[in-house]
Amino acid sequence: MRKISKQSQVTLIELPPTQFGIFNGNLSYDEFTMFTKNLPSRALPTLEGCLRANGWSNVESLYPLHHGKDGKLTEQNLRRIWASDVLLVSSITRTAPPSMSLIELYKANNPKGTVIVGGPDPTFRPEEWLKAGADVVVFGEGDRTFAELTERLIQNNGDLGDVAG
Repeated sequence: MRKISKQSQVTLIELPPTQFGIFNGNLSYDEFTMFTKNLPSRALPTLEGCLRANGWSNVESLYPLHHGKDGKLTEQNLRRIWASDVLLVSSITRTAPPSMSLIELYKANNPKGTVIVGGPDPTFRPEEWLKAGADVVVFGEGDRTFAELTERLIQNNGDLGDVAG
């Protein structure tokens, strides 16, 4: 991981469910997706607010349903992601396969970038997320631990064991 600061480029992302779990694929066509596609992201606004309230200045949320095209990430979105010092991924089980694919692509494009994951699926399957390339897995509600976690990452002391969550 590279050293980060409150001026580091941070991108938060929450992918929608896709057909067959394909990264940047066509949206799933089921009751859940059709109902939720017009709703805001579950986690991104809160987490972005936590970062900004703690002085982070180069933060952007990407929710492909609202910031992409036809529910997919655009080339501009991908350039932002690959260039980010920190990528924060929120995932539910339905979005785990494309989210893990995104992490693998991010690490291939930005090997020193830091990946932080959270949400219901990473909370219950942290080992799988670490194997997919995540550097940090947040358990439970990330907004409760986010300030301490990001301060520790800035200090770059490598020990996050006593950070709650």
